[in-house]
Amino acid sequence: MTAKERVIAALSGRPTDRPPVVIPGGMMSGATSELLSRAGVDWERANREPEAMALLAATVQAATGVDNVGVPFCMTVEAEARGSEVVLGSPLFPPRIEREAYEDLPIGTPTARGGRLQVVVEAVRILAEQARDVAVVGNVVGPVSLGAMVVAPGRFIRALRRQPEAAESFLGALTEFLTEFALAQVEAGADAVVVAEPTGTGQILGPADFQRFVLPFLNRICAAIRHKGARAVVHICGQIRAIAQQAAMLAADALSVDATAEVAALRRAGCQVPLMGNVSTFLLHHGPAEEVRRAAQRACEQGFAIIAPACGLSGATPTAHLSALVSGAQQQGRRSQDRTDPPCPQENVPKGGENRGTQTP
Repeated sequence: MTAKERVIAALSGRPTDRPPVVIPGGMMSGATSELLSRAGVDWERANREPEAMALLAATVQAATGVDNVGVPFCMTVEAEARGSEVVLGSPLFPPRIEREAYEDLPIGTPTARGGRLQVVVEAVRILAEQARDVAVVGNVVGPVSLGAMVVAPGRFIRALRRQPEAAESFLGALTEFLTEFALAQVEAGADAVVVAEPTGTGQILGPADFQRFVLPFLNRICAAIRHKGARAVVHICGQIRAIAQQAAMLAADALSVDATAEVAALRRAGCQVPLMGNVSTFLLHHGPAEEVRRAAQRACEQGFAIIAPACGLSGATPTAHLSALVSGAQQQGRRSQDRTDPPCPQENVPKGGENRGTQTP
């Protein structure tokens, strides 16, 4: 199988020759300091020029052997486009919000301001043309996470409870904006789009607010991506046992989680989509490489159909440790073939998106 075929098969719940390894980009970027130097571009250009962005993404893939290329390299693109001030920093000190666009929940739906949106779309287009045998993965942030990056975070979270109707209206506007950005990446050639929701979690919101403010809006974005023929992956940070029932209703092709203990809870709740993860980013940073290889193998044995970092990578992560993810997946594939079993546990995984959640507002 080619890398692209491997990723698409895994996202479709079909058998693969070995588990694919994905470093998605976005909040889970593989653009480390070492790989930035290898690409020979500076950080400013890699974030603001499509050719440099594509070059760095291709360098990450070539140096590590993962099955995808992914852009952008942060989760501030959308917030900058909505008016928040961003400091790009460096791989060691990733882009961050310097000042949110609004102190409180705004009235109305202000328009986007451009920013780096088109840079990302053009980088996807370049990668789709150049990396034909590798999966191209685009990224957007989730609506609640974006809300907390354009409105002062504490006030935004309080508004969900004190001004729920206004918050829903604002989230609806952000969802339309994010859907347009996601679809622009699909039209440019992205095979899959990861929607990362590190703020809209069960730990921060709880089940009822997740049901109201997260699930329907994520499902709207995922449905649009899948309608255009691409795959949609949702990443939820933290422990999600409290929202396992709601997570099982996500209309995604795969669910990325950063806690291994969540697998059993998700399956008990009826979540049947492939899972992506779940190698500790602390381990990826510190190693050693052999332990990273074993962790990749364990992730597959624990039920992860796609091997990936559990969450955001340190910019100081050694390339050798990222390559060890691929080595572990390759070894797992060989072991599974020796046993004549499927290379990764995928029991009860539906094909082609059957039985996925479809809830929308």
